[in-house]
Amino acid sequence: MPCRARPICLLSYGYAVEWPLFAAFVVFVWTREVRDELRAAPPPPRASAVPEELRIEVPARAPVPLDRLGHDPGTLMRYYFRFNAARRRQAADASRI
Repeated sequence: MPCRARPICLLSYGYAVEWPLFAAFVVFVWTREVRDELRAAPPPPRASAVPEELRIEVPARAPVPLDRLGHDPGTLMRYYFRFNAARRRQAADASRI
């Protein structure tokens, strides 16, 4: 007899119980992993391959300021100039025809 014809379908009730239990298990395992990761000791500091007396101080470069979209303005302007020059060449070629 198909499941639709029965007033009580055990398969439907099984799925109704299975998925919330699976979700609870996933949340339990995730919280346990996060807790274990937070309780873990930090890794020991790496030993440097360069002896202390041979190390030199390297000055940090100033970061290139980016526009609001995260692009380097100089690169963007060079692209715009090349694009505009190409369009002007196309327009000049079209006007010669």
